[in-house]
Amino acid sequence: MNINNEFIKYVQTFTDRIKPVLESSPEGWEHFIFCVDIFGFRNINRLYGHEAGNRLLSAIDAFMERNDDILLHTRFYSDHFLYFVRYEKGTSDEEIIADRQSRVKGFLLSQQQKYPACRLNFPCGFSRIENADVERAIEEANFARKEAKRTGEGKTLSFNSELIKDISLQRQLEESLNLALRDEQFCFFLQPKVDLTTGEICGAEALVRRIGRDDAIIPPDAFLPAMEASGAVTELDLLVCRQVCRFLAERIAKGLPVVRTSVNLSRLHTQNPDVADAFHSIVSQYSLSPELIQFELTETIFLNDFSGAKKLIDRLRFFGYSVAIDDFGSGYAGINIWQELDFDVLKLDKRFLNENPERALRNEAILPNVINISQRLKIGVLCEGVETAEQCRHLLRLGCRRVQGYYFSKPVPPEEFYESYEKLQGRYSLNFPEQKKLTGEERKQKHDLLSYKKSARRPRFFVYALTFLFLAIFVSTSVAVTFSFYRKSTQQQFQEMTTETLNAYASEQKSSVLAGIVNEVDTLKALSVIIGENPEKTYIDAYLKALNSSSASNVFQYSSASELEILVSKYPENAQPVAALKKGETVVSDVYYSTSRKVWVFSIAVPVFNGSNAFTGGIRGLIPADVLTSLSPYPPAQGKVTACYLTKGTGEIVSVADGMPGGSVFELCETDYERKNLQCLYSISGACDGIFDVNSIRLEQENTSPIYVSLASLDYNDWHLAIFLTADAAAARSRAIVRNSFVATGILLGATAVACISSILLFNHQQKRLSSEERRYLLLEQFSDTVLFDYDIAKDTIRFTSNAEKLFLIHDLVQSSFLKNFDQSYIYAADATAFRKMLLGASSQRETRIRLLNPESRQYFWCLVRFLYVRTKGVPTSVVGKIVDIDNLKQREDKLLEIAETDGLTGFFNKISVAKQVREQLESVPAGSLFMIDIDDFKKVNDTYGHFTGDKTLRLLAEEIRSAFGENGVFGRVGGDELIVFSPECKDRSAAKARGDKLLKRIAKVAEKDSAFPFVSIGIAVCPADGTTFEELFLAADRAMYEAKRQGKNRCSFDANR
Repeated sequence: MNINNEFIKYVQTFTDRIKPVLESSPEGWEHFIFCVDIFGFRNINRLYGHEAGNRLLSAIDAFMERNDDILLHTRFYSDHFLYFVRYEKGTSDEEIIADRQSRVKGFLLSQQQKYPACRLNFPCGFSRIENADVERAIEEANFARKEAKRTGEGKTLSFNSELIKDISLQRQLEESLNLALRDEQFCFFLQPKVDLTTGEICGAEALVRRIGRDDAIIPPDAFLPAMEASGAVTELDLLVCRQVCRFLAERIAKGLPVVRTSVNLSRLHTQNPDVADAFHSIVSQYSLSPELIQFELTETIFLNDFSGAKKLIDRLRFFGYSVAIDDFGSGYAGINIWQELDFDVLKLDKRFLNENPERALRNEAILPNVINISQRLKIGVLCEGVETAEQCRHLLRLGCRRVQGYYFSKPVPPEEFYESYEKLQGRYSLNFPEQKKLTGEERKQKHDLLSYKKSARRPRFFVYALTFLFLAIFVSTSVAVTFSFYRKSTQQQFQEMTTETLNAYASEQKSSVLAGIVNEVDTLKALSVIIGENPEKTYIDAYLKALNSSSASNVFQYSSASELEILVSKYPENAQPVAALKKGETVVSDVYYSTSRKVWVFSIAVPVFNGSNAFTGGIRGLIPADVLTSLSPYPPAQGKVTACYLTKGTGEIVSVADGMPGGSVFELCETDYERKNLQCLYSISGACDGIFDVNSIRLEQENTSPIYVSLASLDYNDWHLAIFLTADAAAARSRAIVRNSFVATGILLGATAVACISSILLFNHQQKRLSSEERRYLLLEQFSDTVLFDYDIAKDTIRFTSNAEKLFLIHDLVQSSFLKNFDQSYIYAADATAFRKMLLGASSQRETRIRLLNPESRQYFWCLVRFLYVRTKGVPTSVVGKIVDIDNLKQREDKLLEIAETDGLTGFFNKISVAKQVREQLESVPAGSLFMIDIDDFKKVNDTYGHFTGDKTLRLLAEEIRSAFGENGVFGRVGGDELIVFSPECKDRSAAKARGDKLLKRIAKVAEKDSAFPFVSIGIAVCPADGTTFEELFLAADRAMYEAKRQGKNRCSFDANR
């Protein structure tokens, strides 16, 4: 357990601050180091921005300042904190953990409310400082923190023997795995890779399994993490490769078929420059062609050692092996894997098939572009984790033709795999048919559908009249049925609304009552503490007398343990409450009549313990019972609350004041129907106790002013609040809505009838005009650059004007089952979803932009689709629209966007754009350096040589900066003579200093030839040492730049404050 060297200076500084405190500490105290991590901090930065992350760090710092028991604290890295605490000697680890958790609970809740999308917790580890060895305590606390974070539950753990035991168990596991590796107690299973267009089994992945006792097969999750941690996984990969090659060689020798088999490689192989030669040696040993073996590297390998991974891939491909990037999308690899790596296959992680609505929406936008980029770079695409036919269809539609997953087969032993392979003859039977190609005769028949029918016969007038009469009868019947349903539906909705409102009212009433009881309990507990510390009876009597005189309604009484024993001997029924008090429990009595106060009351009692935790008696408070049924001053808007009773679960009314009705609440019902409903409500409340605390029901069946009752459980003594509501206001609103709707519909039907008759009269007049207009339209479309279309949603049939074949590649002008058999190659994959949504009538827009395939160049180009929905009874039945080529316009728009984001003189990003680019880089990989470059005495250049020369100088300087930093840098101009560069390659100060010096040397060479060329001062900030956000790095680099100027200009400098 060693603290990372990068943080040694922070730890040493903190240790130096602690030691004087330890030396001056009084006896009787133990001292501890706590190490805390913020779980979920990365998500706060990602979802709410780095400013929110900084606010959280400040809040934690303020929280520690407010806690007096925290003697010292420091933030030693990003979201990691150390703090120094003392406790009295003899305090157990459990007590310390409970104390820490209780202190942080409220703070966590308040922060969680500010960042609801993130799950925050504070994994914490602590260790005792023994023999003044602070450094060791810090190491142990940090180790315990890591173990607490591994659980993901925000635990607080102590560094103790249990943790050491876990380490011992881990080492035992590693030893057993090394023995298993030596004895080759590992095997491999095969899972097929399938081509969705043909069903062909085009390959398989070898997945390692451990052979346990009695030949039991152990899954990789049980041993791979440990082998990865110990480094033994590299030997395991070599063993699996050897087993795969041996198996394939044996089958080839027998003349049996084989498929290309993938072997997984651990990220640790990048540390060995000769590992590719080792794998090639194994394959060559069995005389296998490299085409039969594929090597898979997980995406996360590039975060650890990009350079080593690139060398490994290049070497493997040099030998002729295919290389696949596995689990793409599970890590944070960027677009540079496409730019800088030569690989053959991209394996998409199964999270791209996530069915969570929010994640699925993002995947719909990301996945088509990933597939398109890969295909344009001639890189194969395969998706893992396919489990359903729908996922297969979805991937096939997006252009991903190869998959792997449980839909076809789970991983099986190699013998079973090839047995199935031979049975299937190497091909699965699929239900993903290619789009049917039409014959010449079918194409002609579909073209004939567009021909104009010149001999259409005019229907007679009486046919329209009969049709209108039939429709009138149908509409009248439909309206009657609809209004009957509407009336019942409206009443039902108002009933549900009233019930929900009454539930809320009853819940508020219940909360108010319980809050009063809890407040009384808290008061009594506070009194019990005071009495436990001052047990003298004269003091207690005087204290309670003064307290009772100041209380208007409640009375507090104290009984000693001996008095309680006498009470139990005289009244045995009090034995149970007294026993509960001795156990430390709070006791709430039932309602009873107080003869001394002449009022109905109930009491709450809590135990009293002295300083040695011995039971000395109990203190109780007498509370007027009518507080249990006092109503809120804000009644529900649906009606009036007529009564509120306290009852038992059996329906028995509990008297809380004089003059209340006795007996059962059921006796208050006027009809058997009401009584039955009320009994049902009590039954439901009893059955759902603890699940639904409040239930409401409507009592009577028909009434102008319906009565509702709500039953709320109070969690004490089987008490329930029964609240009665007369919902006259809700009933009146319901009747008014139904009446007004009926009148409005009648008016609408009348207007519709007039419109229908007018339409029938006009139809014959328009028919001849439509015939001539249609013929003219068919002629004009041949001269138009705009393609018109109409789509019948129900029949799934689309028709294009005849000029469509000139604009974009289509199967036919008229296509039936268009979406069902949609050929995704005709439209850009990323635009297919929006196009389908438009045709299905689900788009809220009236235009969309898509990319279609040009029939001549076979390249995608941008088109604008404007459309309208033709609706029947409010439901879209068809889509009509036009398609226009806007490719040139889109290119101009993209050029304007580029101009808006870049500086016209240098070609660098402007200030807003460069900040955005750097933030994205830091979110992807939080490492790199920010360079603030200020031109020394640039004003003199403009004043001496003119602004034209100044502009030329800026352009030349920009070229030198690009040459010095390469294409991986992010370049920006943030002021007249201020430029910034973010380089992800410079991950520490030495690399950043070397790159800055390189730029200064290049500028010096230019200045030797051109006296007008100025020098620069460079300030450098390194992530994460100088900050983790763009703002922090910008300020640090800016300070460093001014430090460079202060030191004499023409130099590099770092932030002196760091």
